[in-house]
Amino acid sequence: MTGSDMVGPRVFLGMLIALASAVSLLLPAETHAAAGTGAALLARDAPRTRCAVAAAAKATKPNDKVKIKAKPKDKTRPPSARPAPGSGANTSEPSPALIEGKMEPRPLPTTYRGVALLPLSGIDVDVDLLHEFEVALGTEIDETKGLRSISPGDVLNDLGRVGIDLGTCEGDVACLADAARFAGAHLAIEARVAALGGTLSVSMRLLDTEKALEVSRVADSVSEDAAARAVDVHRLAVQLLVPDTYVGTLKINCTQAGAQVYLDDKLVGDTPIVQPLKKLRAGPHILRVAKEGFSDVNQFVDVVFNRASTLDVDLSTTTIAGVLVEAESQEGLGSLYVRVDEAGVELRIDAEPRGMTPLHKAITGIPAGKRRISLRKEGLEPLVLEAEVQAAQRTDIEVTRTPRGFSLKSYAIVDAKAPISDFESLHEVTAVNADGRGPRGALPAPVEPVPMGLYAGYASAGLGALCLAAGAYFAVRVQSANATAKRQIEGLEPLGGSTYSCSNVSETSCQARHDTLARLRTETQRDAILQWVGFGLGAGLAAAGAALIYVEPGAIAAVPMQGGALVIGQVRF
Repeated sequence: MTGSDMVGPRVFLGMLIALASAVSLLLPAETHAAAGTGAALLARDAPRTRCAVAAAAKATKPNDKVKIKAKPKDKTRPPSARPAPGSGANTSEPSPALIEGKMEPRPLPTTYRGVALLPLSGIDVDVDLLHEFEVALGTEIDETKGLRSISPGDVLNDLGRVGIDLGTCEGDVACLADAARFAGAHLAIEARVAALGGTLSVSMRLLDTEKALEVSRVADSVSEDAAARAVDVHRLAVQLLVPDTYVGTLKINCTQAGAQVYLDDKLVGDTPIVQPLKKLRAGPHILRVAKEGFSDVNQFVDVVFNRASTLDVDLSTTTIAGVLVEAESQEGLGSLYVRVDEAGVELRIDAEPRGMTPLHKAITGIPAGKRRISLRKEGLEPLVLEAEVQAAQRTDIEVTRTPRGFSLKSYAIVDAKAPISDFESLHEVTAVNADGRGPRGALPAPVEPVPMGLYAGYASAGLGALCLAAGAYFAVRVQSANATAKRQIEGLEPLGGSTYSCSNVSETSCQARHDTLARLRTETQRDAILQWVGFGLGAGLAAAGAALIYVEPGAIAAVPMQGGALVIGQVRF
């Protein structure tokens, strides 16, 4: 029996126990345990059924709420002095966070890891800015592979249904982890935004709800500018959620050969160092270059997240110059331009924020290859697609707004120096993956429109003519068979209807005529059916062809794909 088959019996059992609990109110207090069990079972199996919720409410005593207990309040410390997520205060000591009552958190999803974004707290920050941070963090979670965000509103709704108050946790790790479990989360993020001394700062910590442990924490200042702040939040989110990917690349060139290069007091090699140093943790490092006969060069260098930095060292002048920061790519760099008929849409390339619509120019310096493009705006379903970026080329994408989200309209690869296309030549050519999330191939150049309606009309009319000819052929066969049948019955004596007497011919001749008439009858019936099928199908195709010839022409295009081409067309009636 499957889990769904068990729901009905369990709900029925829960209702019986809840009904019995009404009688138990007249009995001693210890008998209330059974009613509590029934209410928990009913609420778990039918959380969205009004009658079930009502039965559960009646089955419990008025003051019997499911809630989380935190540590006893420290009366010597004011409420505002609770430790901030990034303050370094120790909150990992054992906590008496216990769930009262019989209700337990629902099983956690197995196909993804849910991340509960707990309501943000702020210091001298307005509500709109806090909401902006909540949306940005939710997007960062959803852009991370294998994770799915649970918004603060959904968290509060889930906890409200079971009577849990987050305010009683006061920053306690075990208490917050227990609460997040009731929201169906494997992980939880607690964050605080503060605007002090003219600086906007964010502190966050990530909690494992199953182990009730703090996994990681970050704290840093962010920009006041919205576009730059999106990049800062992305940087902090990567450090918090997937710290192993918060890396960059460093390429070191030195004028003098044979010099020893140290990074954070670790020897990385002697110059010339041909291969760049990859997967270095982003942030400041200490670089030292030394060679006998020259003064050592010691300097802080900054490894930029998701970028390649190139340093030129000259020991003769003891300087480091020519710092160049660019995207990492082994196949060259290309550019991307996206047009959306909706303002305020955030564009991300490989999860990194790259701007808001409308774009006034193409985004350059994108590593060549297949890139993940996502378009997001609050209140709309995001569009996520895979686009091909080629070196020294520009990928042009046009997206239209739909009632629920966005839809890919056109997609082309052109020369990087070509003027921004008006997209008129593409005529809504789209090619999508099996999951419907993006283009499979790229159009190497704009496609000239073809009068598809005219061509389809000619093809349909031609097929109709062939069917009419086939019908005429079978009509001739029917007429010929009828003529042959008349000759076979000549000289025979009619007995009425289609019956004839063979009294005036020999028995051999009679049998031969009988066999011939039987064969002709079978062939005539078949040919008559094929005759009318040909006439009917031919007339229908001819009429459809005539209609298509007078339809407004659409467009047809072939999108190159591995192993062939995907042909896509559109017709407007």
